[in-house]
Amino acid sequence: MKSPSQERLLAVDSLSAFFSGKKGDNFHPDTNARVNQVYNIVYGVLRKHHLFNGYLDIKLRKKPPLKVIFILQLAMFELVYNRSSRDYAAISEALNLADYFGLSAYKGLINAVLRNIDFDLLNGFPVYPEWIMNEIRSVFAENSDMVIDKFQSVPPLFLTINTLRITVEEFLQRMRENDIVIGKTEPFGYCCKSRRILETGEFRDGLFLVQDLGAQMAVEMLLPFEGMNMLDLCSAPGGKSLRAAILAGDNAAITAVDKSPSRLVKLHENINKTGLKSINVVNGNPLKTGFGDDFFDRVIVDPPCSALGVMGRHPDVLINRSGADLKLFADLQYKLLFRGIESLKQGGRLVYSVCTFTETETVDVIEKAIGKFPGIYVIKPEHSVYARGDYVLTMPNDIGMDAHFIAVLGKR
Repeated sequence: MKSPSQERLLAVDSLSAFFSGKKGDNFHPDTNARVNQVYNIVYGVLRKHHLFNGYLDIKLRKKPPLKVIFILQLAMFELVYNRSSRDYAAISEALNLADYFGLSAYKGLINAVLRNIDFDLLNGFPVYPEWIMNEIRSVFAENSDMVIDKFQSVPPLFLTINTLRITVEEFLQRMRENDIVIGKTEPFGYCCKSRRILETGEFRDGLFLVQDLGAQMAVEMLLPFEGMNMLDLCSAPGGKSLRAAILAGDNAAITAVDKSPSRLVKLHENINKTGLKSINVVNGNPLKTGFGDDFFDRVIVDPPCSALGVMGRHPDVLINRSGADLKLFADLQYKLLFRGIESLKQGGRLVYSVCTFTETETVDVIEKAIGKFPGIYVIKPEHSVYARGDYVLTMPNDIGMDAHFIAVLGKR
């Protein structure tokens, strides 16, 4: 039996982890596999998972074990979309995987499916479930096809440079010395298409953070200032608190709250890496932890959401989502927003930010809160090309942005 490549073995293990509800991209640092290749294959399969499932449901009379499905989908992605291996090599690797996982009885089926792909039939299936397609069309209307296309592409990494530790010019020079190309995005932010940047000493030393552009925009709209008293609800892994601390010159009192101990570990790691001193981490339920009412100058509410706006960057969110989840998320989002409003000082500024675009989780939540809480009003975005009425909704585009909703509220 010929052993399959390390990359494909890791890919199958990664998909198995994602579909069992675990993180599937925590690759062991000692692996000899090309991690970038594994990442591209796995996330490529996840982006096409619904399409592949529709095709295989028709082609397979009886559903085989889940690992056979993973093997088929990995090979289909390579044969149809990736094209990094010759066809015979991709099929041979699929058969080697079947032997390795004790699934030799399915080699005939795997071989037959992969050698007879019906491209016309395959391309006739939608890439997302109908309920997601309906949400996209409802929100983005005539731009829907472009949005779907961008969600299917690989976005760049966006960076927040820790200007308290290094100047922008010095950082860019160091990246040039490492042959890593950094692009400038307007009106702020930097981007990089190479995941090799995550292997640099600058990343390990906290000289920059990876942070989606929509999240950076939310912090910019918060208008952090030196000496502010700020609350970050549902903060882990802490990107918004970290950027706010940098913008405030690390001269602020930032309370970062989250109820997940495992996610807070990452926040503590980020604080230690960046050397920031102005963030106080609180492990507790944001709905129950006792903050004083009318206490904070700035509040950011970044509650759990469907994360459909980042499904291009994190296609694993598609695996266990359903349309019924939207109402559940919205109920929690409203409660967290209400708690944030209670904590905000009169004359203060609150940013509600979610990495999704469904009206249920965005406009509906804001309008419900405004209707229930006297003295709360919307601060309309100024000079933003992403303004959509009273709010901001970024749209997947050539820059590589996600779909991110931002509302700014004031309190009389």
